[in-house]
Amino acid sequence: MPLDKNQLFSTQQQVLPQHILESHPKLNASQHLSIPEAEGNGFFDMHYFDDLLLGRCDICYFQDQQLVNPNIEKACSFHMMLSGEVRYHWQAQDTFHSIKSSEIWFFTGDFGQCATHIAANQRVKNILLHFSPEFLQQLVPDTPQNSALLELLHSGNTGALRLSNLSNKTRQLAEQLYHHQAKEPVEFLAIHGACLSFVNQLLTENLADAPADTPTDEKLRRAALVRDFLDEHYDQNLTIRQLAHKFCTNECDLKRQFKQLTGQTLNHYQRDRRLAEARTLLAQGLPVAKVAGLVGYNSTDYFVRVFSKHTGTNPRKQDN
Repeated sequence: MPLDKNQLFSTQQQVLPQHILESHPKLNASQHLSIPEAEGNGFFDMHYFDDLLLGRCDICYFQDQQLVNPNIEKACSFHMMLSGEVRYHWQAQDTFHSIKSSEIWFFTGDFGQCATHIAANQRVKNILLHFSPEFLQQLVPDTPQNSALLELLHSGNTGALRLSNLSNKTRQLAEQLYHHQAKEPVEFLAIHGACLSFVNQLLTENLADAPADTPTDEKLRRAALVRDFLDEHYDQNLTIRQLAHKFCTNECDLKRQFKQLTGQTLNHYQRDRRLAEARTLLAQGLPVAKVAGLVGYNSTDYFVRVFSKHTGTNPRKQDN
């Protein structure tokens, strides 16, 4: 039988406050890894908390890649593909699973034995959340449910399950989580809370008898096309009017739907996309003036002011 949403909420209301008070979830480590310029472009971003791991990436390799992280042990994991496609190979079972754009998958198993295959010249943007099976089991009621997700979760076996595609609300939460920036401890705590909120939404959509709202709205679809365009062409200086004309919509609808989709205005989204790319290029040792031009800023001084304000770091120091 389907899971009652009130029952799900009640269970999490009991578990999460007690968990946070008793374990004091804190950030143990963060990593920001840039792809070497000779191999491609982009970054991997990881935050290790006591009870979960948040991974984010925006990458493109020049050649086919097979990636393995032997440091990740047995876990449960939600994988959200925002763009591109990856192929997972569970080596012990010799099974393969391909995840495409807008899909969500749930995995259990030893991730140190899972290889990720990424095709050359393909931009991959995704989010993954790792939990211990024991913690994730606490977030759902201990009652019999006709749910493939719960069966896999409680089985203790290695397995994979495709969940519902990204709904409007799930995509919005995913985009917000993807762009969450943190420098201070309280901001990392906000990221931790956003991770739990996101998982609650996934569980609600995939366990409760509540059909997800599929992204069929034409205006929202056009906003998604604009977002994808900005992801690829962040260096271009197009006005909102030009973007609206390019994607056959009007300015007011585009601004409203884009904010609904991403949680950000068009200008803020493009700025954050540019700064993320700039961080990668600066880490590769490129001069500040060249980076400014590559990410779409005509003035190096203005780029330095924006970068310093929103990252807390003066990029000129990296030239010294």
